Amino acid sequence: MNGPVVPAPGSRLAIGFVFVVAAALLRFVQLGSQPLWFDEALSLHIAIADDGLDFIHNTAPLYHVLTRGWCALFGHDVAALRSLSAVVGACFVGGAFVVADAVFGRATALAAGVITLLSPLHLYYSQEARAYGLLLLLLMLVHGALWRLARSPSRRAVVVLVLASSAALFTHYLAALPLLVAYVAIGCVRCDPARPAPWRRVLVAGAIAAVTLLPWLWWWRRTTAFDPADMQWLQALWQELTVPAALGWSCSLFLLGGHAGHAPVFLKQLSSLPFPVFWWWLAVLAAGGLGLLAASTWRQRPRTQRLAVAQAAALAVVPLVLLVLVSFVKPMYCPGRYDLIALPGFVLLLAHAVAAGIRAPRRTVRTVASVLVSLLGAAVLVKDTLYFTAPAGDEPSRRITDHLLAKLPSGATLVLTGEIALPVLARLEQRGCGWRDGRLLRDDPAATFHLRLLPTALETAPGAVSRYERAMVDGSIVGDLGTLLQTVRGDELWLVLSSDLRVARSAAAERLANELRAQLAAAGFTVVQSDADLGVVQLRRRR
Repeated sequence: MNGPVVPAPGSRLAIGFVFVVAAALLRFVQLGSQPLWFDEALSLHIAIADDGLDFIHNTAPLYHVLTRGWCALFGHDVAALRSLSAVVGACFVGGAFVVADAVFGRATALAAGVITLLSPLHLYYSQEARAYGLLLLLLMLVHGALWRLARSPSRRAVVVLVLASSAALFTHYLAALPLLVAYVAIGCVRCDPARPAPWRRVLVAGAIAAVTLLPWLWWWRRTTAFDPADMQWLQALWQELTVPAALGWSCSLFLLGGHAGHAPVFLKQLSSLPFPVFWWWLAVLAAGGLGLLAASTWRQRPRTQRLAVAQAAALAVVPLVLLVLVSFVKPMYCPGRYDLIALPGFVLLLAHAVAAGIRAPRRTVRTVASVLVSLLGAAVLVKDTLYFTAPAGDEPSRRITDHLLAKLPSGATLVLTGEIALPVLARLEQRGCGWRDGRLLRDDPAATFHLRLLPTALETAPGAVSRYERAMVDGSIVGDLGTLLQTVRGDELWLVLSSDLRVARSAAAERLANELRAQLAAAGFTVVQSDADLGVVQLRRRR
């Protein structure tokens, strides 16, 4: 097999732009149709609240800073909130084509463009108001800059490497793992025997990127309300996984995204999407077959291409291995979310397998590869069709917000509890309310009420629902409510109950609910009206 023919840069960029446009058109389809879920509600709260950046809890700040500016321009509805992810997701598709074209050649580049264009998991994260779409784009830029430096000196590539590496670290702290792998696997390897490895430039670029993060980490550690115990859900997830199962989850999710019974974390419609197991097995076997066919042509490729494939394999596999090793000390492995740090390498590796198979010297291999590509493509198209036609899920926070804005009298105190607190708060802010110092101000200055979160520890970190769960387990939420009731002004008190307070599912939960009711009674409040479906309870103080 001949080495890749390097096309003219203008041609490469033109085709990459076509992929960007096609990806944008696809990613804006039904962008706001699925309901806002908890993590997106945190993004909305940070984007819309006057002091929103103070609520950056356990994540890096760049995505949230960009989202605030983006929403200031385009509005705060769900589609506008998610549109930043759609745009950077479309750019990732074009970036995958450009990088693959420069490193592997046109056939692999076209495969990479199509794979990322239609990838169910990437479609999902291009329609998710979180930082992962931006992170993937930045990692692909880092990979491209490193490969550019490995082939010839370039000041522009160094600048791109520094900026993209720094931005990746400011987008997600786990970016450190794929950056480390890429710097070693690409930046410290001699691609051209006649040219030394660019390790000095790479080392300087990495040092600059790391140093730029240090002031933020220092400030964040001094000012954040973050508690390591807030991430206990990761430890619970890790305890349910074995290493082979974790890696298997990641590979299958990279390939087809999640579906009902095959989504270890919440992925909106991908968590409940029905998907025939026949198609899933067909896609997995087809992808495995393409890998075997690509391996069979290994010796027929030039050294530079074999090296590039090995580097792509390192980018796809080693970050996952490092994530596993880190998780033995501090659980961090989260299939379908944190493992996305390996997705750019996976895309390039799969694209190369597709191109190697359909361009193999032997006709039999090309025929089998074409059949496998067709089967894999059919499975992906089935999943994408189901993804875009999935019915919108229920969003209680929207209905609760509508109810509160229609019924809540001025001067009343509203208490939001547990996991429903943040989504309702974000929806209230989206409807024109501003939360500051325990007061929720509406557009009409006369229409103002007090708003508290229970447990009150959520007021400094509304996204840390684990604090609510701990307060429920140790019973401290009862005392917290008693303290909160002492600060209530006026006679009107409205409670929005979390799901486990609404429906006691155990004797312990029932006992806790009774203790909370006793606290309300001791403070002189009686129930006036209750909506069991929404979990909204109206109380009035006895005179």
